[in-house]
Amino acid sequence: MQAPAQIYTLQKPKQARSRARRAALIECGVEFLNERELDEFSVAEVTHRLGYSTGSFYSYFPDKTAFFIAVQEWVNEDQIKTFMKTIETPEMAQKNLTERLSTCVDFALSYFRKHTGVIRSAVRYERRIPQGWAPNRATTQRLINAASTGLGVADRQRLEVALQLAFGMLVNALLHDPGPLRLGDKEMGPKIIMVLKPYLST
Repeated sequence: MQAPAQIYTLQKPKQARSRARRAALIECGVEFLNERELDEFSVAEVTHRLGYSTGSFYSYFPDKTAFFIAVQEWVNEDQIKTFMKTIETPEMAQKNLTERLSTCVDFALSYFRKHTGVIRSAVRYERRIPQGWAPNRATTQRLINAASTGLGVADRQRLEVALQLAFGMLVNALLHDPGPLRLGDKEMGPKIIMVLKPYLST
């Protein structure tokens, strides 16, 4: 009767180490994508940075594409708690259109600034690895639905268009950085709201 308990006791730390190792690989992937494009680093470089064997990588991910998708999912999940505290709240239904837009833009800006390299790679590799952008697409739709809570058809349409324009500006800044406003500028959010506020009032 004691043998199964002993086996369970031994397996639990082993499973914890396995989860920790997988998480370390994903976090290392985030670091690399902040430094370089997906095609500019190898699996061996990721494992070498962590002191792991290359073979250990393939015990968690069948290939580099699966790894890329796992990194994108991890980053997206990292934002969900913040999303639930700022966007999916009862208070959202009490806000006017400008306040709703401002809350969403602030959330998106924080997300883009925190995970610039990962989000940039998700956009750039969307055609080749559509599953990489899928978590962001799902969260964006979830954001639109939450931000539109309680709105009539006309107001919802105005907010959706304003969000599309705002997010388009953020993606353009992320990919091309044309200026004059850049992703890291403190005026990026307020300027977006200032430009779009008149449209929300029409």
